Amino acid sequence: YSRAHFAAIDRRLSQNGLFVAWLPLWQLSPWEVGVIAKTFLSVFPKADSWLGNARQQRPVLGLVGYKSRFFKTSESALGSRLLEVVKRSMRRTYGARREISLMASGARRVLTSAQLARWAANKPQNTLDHPIIEYSAPRTLTRYQLRNRSPARDNLQMILSLQKATHDP
Repeated sequence: YSRAHFAAIDRRLSQNGLFVAWLPLWQLSPWEVGVIAKTFLSVFPKADSWLGNARQQRPVLGLVGYKSRFFKTSESALGSRLLEVVKRSMRRTYGARREISLMASGARRVLTSAQLARWAANKPQNTLDHPIIEYSAPRTLTRYQLRNRSPARDNLQMILSLQKATHDP
């Protein structure tokens, strides 16, 4: 989740390419998701996000970045394209026809780039020189496990609050 990693991906994308970074919301605190979002937006400023489930009770947030700042597509077309990318990735990773329920579980676009930017506000970037996530994630999981909780709940509440703030006058 470093800036260098995202920048390397941006350099390799075709003009119509897209990249999705899947964040396991059950393993990252809302603060860590904000750090990753800040880092991602520094390379892909027009990114948006999709919410799905990797497995039952395992929500994931997909940060979607585009090579072209003018890349436009409908939500259904992007959903179909993402589904194909996910299926190919799973076949390469696991070999057989194993598929995850990411799109079938009702994955949908949940946050715009402006909403992601609000989540990322006042957060540092994760860089190779300052690998924040690599050092904070183990502490986060331990802290949540000691309280017999999952970070997923707090992340989903953050998504809802960002959506609500956008809809309130």
